[in-house]
Amino acid sequence: MLYICLLFITGRNYNISVQTVSNGEISLPTTAQYRTVPLRPRNVTFERRLVTSDSFQIRWEEPKGMRYCRLFFYFEISDTLY
Repeated sequence: MLYICLLFITGRNYNISVQTVSNGEISLPTTAQYRTVPLRPRNVTFERRLVTSDSFQIRWEEPKGMRYCRLFFYFEISDTLY
């Protein structure tokens, strides 16, 4: 069994490719796309007095907290061919 833990930055796109190696032969890659969820903004506000017929102003603070997400992989190695 093999466990892998990777840290990814929140709010980014990732391409993940996996290949197997057996007796010196390398398989074609299997690829997946993964997108981490961005953190929520804090203290979103707007002032009604600044709303006009064609504009308004919104203010917010950057997210606080963890900027990384953990992604765990679990592999079980077997000699069985499918």
